[in-house]
Order: sequence, then C-alpha cells, then structure tokens
Amino acid sequence: MTKEVKIQLRKVENEPTFNVEITNQLPLKDLDRDMRFCKVEKNATVIPRDILAALEGWRISYWLQHRLSKVLSNWHLLNWQCLPPARQLSSAQDVAIADQESFALENGQLYFNTSNGLTPRASGYRYSLIIQSAHHSLVSNIITTALWASGLLLLVIMFKNKEIRQTVLISSSMSLLTLLVCMAGGEAYLRHLIPFTEKNIPRIYDPETGFTYLPNQTYYATNHTDYWTVQHSNSLGMLDHEPVIPKPQGRFRILVVGDSFVEGQQIEIDEKFHIRLKDHLQQAMPDFDMDIVALGSNGTGQSNQLAFYEKFAPRLEPDLIILLTVGNDFANNSTRLTSLNYNWDPKHPPILFFEPTADGTFSRLNQDPDWHHKVYDIPSELTLKQRMRANQLAMIKAYPDLADSFGDWNPTNDLNMHNMFFAEKLPPVFEDALASTKESLRQFKLSAQKDKAHLLVVAIDDWTRTSISNWNHRQLDPKRRIERLKHINQALDLTFLDLFPIFQTWGTSQKPRFLFDGHWNAIGHNWGARAVSTFLVEEHPEMLRSLKDK
Repeated sequence: MTKEVKIQLRKVENEPTFNVEITNQLPLKDLDRDMRFCKVEKNATVIPRDILAALEGWRISYWLQHRLSKVLSNWHLLNWQCLPPARQLSSAQDVAIADQESFALENGQLYFNTSNGLTPRASGYRYSLIIQSAHHSLVSNIITTALWASGLLLLVIMFKNKEIRQTVLISSSMSLLTLLVCMAGGEAYLRHLIPFTEKNIPRIYDPETGFTYLPNQTYYATNHTDYWTVQHSNSLGMLDHEPVIPKPQGRFRILVVGDSFVEGQQIEIDEKFHIRLKDHLQQAMPDFDMDIVALGSNGTGQSNQLAFYEKFAPRLEPDLIILLTVGNDFANNSTRLTSLNYNWDPKHPPILFFEPTADGTFSRLNQDPDWHHKVYDIPSELTLKQRMRANQLAMIKAYPDLADSFGDWNPTNDLNMHNMFFAEKLPPVFEDALASTKESLRQFKLSAQKDKAHLLVVAIDDWTRTSISNWNHRQLDPKRRIERLKHINQALDLTFLDLFPIFQTWGTSQKPRFLFDGHWNAIGHNWGARAVSTFLVEEHPEMLRSLKDK
C-alpha cells in the first residue's frame, strides 16, 4: 500500500537542484528507505493506451480517455516514473552534479533535479513522494502470492474435472456475452449523450471589432467532458438568435455585452443568461414589450467590447446596456498583459485598448489590421508561463521604457496575472490595467449617454474568492479584487451589482459551474439572470423605462 505525499517545490540558490518541502508535516527524517520520489506526465491518462487504441472510434474509448481519466486523475493508476537515488542517499551534492534525474536526503530535506533543466512546474510532470512502509509491503506481497496460488489451483482443478471445466467455460461464455451486450448498450447511450467528438468553433478577424464568428454558420463546441453543444451564429457573428432590425416601434431593448460568459458556447442558446433574463423579466412584467440581444466574444475586456458596441449599437438601438464583467477583465483591458498571452506587439494589437499616458490622459490604441505581421516569434513548444516570460523579454527588448512597468513580477514564478489583483501592492503594469479598465467603463458611460441608454455594470461571482493564501511576499485578500472594481464604479457613478453575495445566499446544493470548466452551466446562467431581473424590477425600475422619448 502506498501513500502520495503532497509537496511544495523550491529552487536551490545557484544550483540546478530543487528542494522539497513536505506539506503534511511528515518529517523526512522519520521515513524509512522504502520510499520513492516519482514523476508523472501532467496529462497522463489512467487508462492503458493499448486499450484505448483497440477501441478507437468507439464512444466508449472517447469517454474513457476524456471523462473517466479526469475523474480518476488522482488515483494510483497513473504511469509513475520513479527517480533513482543519488550514489549516497544523503548527498545533495551528488544530485547537483548528476547527469540524470535523481534525488537525495540531507538534513531532513529532499533534493532532486530534472532531466531537461526546467523548473518542475514547467517540465510537464507532476512530482510526488510515494511512501511504502515495510509492513504494507509485506501484506501486499502476501495478498499477491495468495491470488496467484488460487489461480493456479483453479487451473489444475479445471483440467482434472470435466464437469467443473464445462461449468467454467459456460460461465465464461455468459460473462463475455454479458460484457458485449453491456458495451453495445453503453455505446448506444454514449452516442446519444455525445453527438460528436471534434469541436469546430473557428473565428475570423474583423478589423472593426477583432475576433468574431462567421455569420450564419453552425458551430460545434465541447471540452470533451462537460458539454457538447451545437449552435448557430446570427448575422452579427454572435452565438445568439437573430435580432429584429430595425427595432420595432415602442419595444424596449436590452443589450448584454461581455466575454465568454455572454458568448456562452458551453450551453444551448435558450439557456444563456440573456435569454433567461428575458424570461424572468417577462414573468415579472407580462405586458412589457421587450427583447434582449447579446454581444459576447471570449477573451475580451470592456475596452475590446466597446468596439463591438460601436459597430452594432446604431443598428440595435439599445435602451439598457448590461456589461457582464468577469474576474479576468482587469488584465484583459491591458494591452501589455493581454499581449503576453498571444505573442502580440503591445503597440500594434488586433483589438481595441486604452493606454494611460505620461500626462495622466489616455490614448485610444485602435486595432492594427497588420497586427499579424508584428507578432513575436516565440517557440510553440514552450509552456504557457515560459511563453509569457519570453514575450515579456521580447516586449522589453522592443520597448525598453516598458521594463520598469513590470516591476518584480515574473510570470514564470509569480502569481498569474489575474490573481495579482488580489495583492495589496501592485507593479505599475497592473495599476495601469486598473486605470485602463476605468477609462473603458468611462467610454461606455459616454456612449450610453450619447445613445440615450441606461448602463448597468454586473460583476459575476468569480470576482471574489471565499479564501486565498498569500504567495511569497505578496499579501492577498479574497475581496480585494472586487473592492477595486467597486471603487472604479463608484468613482464613475455607475449602477453596479455584485452577484457573489447573492450566489452565496442561494447555497451550494446546486453547482452553478461545470465540473471541468470554469464557466457557468445552465444553473449559473439562470441564477445570474434571476438576480439581475430582481435587481432591475425591485430596486431600479427606472432603468426599464426608455430614455429615448425624453
């Protein structure tokens, strides 16, 4: 019997070695020598690959490979590769000079190196300490020997007794037939549950707005575990029903603007936030002539979304604009931070940004139609964090004046850019992201005033964390990110709704998110719509009256 011990990794100063800190307070000095330090591929499957190959083309194989492997990813069915000990188990120096991976114990600490010289988090492997006591090893050996002996005894009896042999053969045949029937039934069920296995959600580049879908096309979306949806894009290139253009006389129109939570490729159109919002509002106000249109594009912040609004609002004529904001919007409103993810030149982005200038104003950084000729040449085999670091260095090389803006933030060994906004002190690039977000919301406010429309800013539940741990020298507060957003909205005098406390009140008996995907499922979309509907009807009914007649 084995036990996997969770570990934390630390780089040894000036050595190609990594130090292990045991997190469950199991002192290394108390361990016997019957222990192993092992690694496994982060995307390793729990199902033997030869079984998957034999069932290739079957939905059962697809389900085993994607869904079951994720569910069982923590089981000891993984293909662990164990590192050999150093020549002397207590010599960390042997590890530092070793030509191959190895580990060693020294002064109650464990040291090891990696074969490719990368940090453990970037090497593509998960490292664990596997402990096997002598007592457990003896019990395991006894059980294994007993099973082998029982199998051999059964074979001897079968060959000596014809009646038993016939009984075993009949039982085996019935078992095989039952297995085949179950597999056929399971395959039929899975083909109904899983209508397709390959996703097809290509996007195109529109110089006016950025990345969008081809209009009037069918798209197949799946994460291979939670959802398989078939959706049709409308004439605007959005995954939504076709809007009525021009807007009928006397109709009140709500325009919902946002990123992937509004786009909602994970669920059917009729289950999305804006459709459920319409259902709730009409239930509360049966005689209210209204409709709701969605402009959602994944990976965007408010600065990028403003381009979609500017293109489509004149035709849609909204009376109320709802901005559905998410926790990654601060970073997505920064051309420098966003460019780190996509190899973009931050001065020539494909989507709209607002950049703060030295005199305290903002410059509108419009989409560069020639952006793809200016991307940085970063090796594709790098991990995400390595690629971000390479982009950061390429950006600083091209624009040396940006070096100081990153401060002490290094994407390879620090908080990810979205969690940085929980930190008390921020490097300048993150402060600039807050300023760009404020400017983007200010521009939306000006556009709404010009178009005689109300504006409501909604923060989904992911802006706040129930808890978050400090990271090295960074002091984190689970409410700090939402407080920064609230401060911006208060400064701009915008109507604001935070969904986190509402979702918390409704409890955890139902889960508003997919199990293996961070987006809302149908429950989450309905909860959000219900909360916004209640907020509008009971607290701000004036926002449901058009300003266009005034």
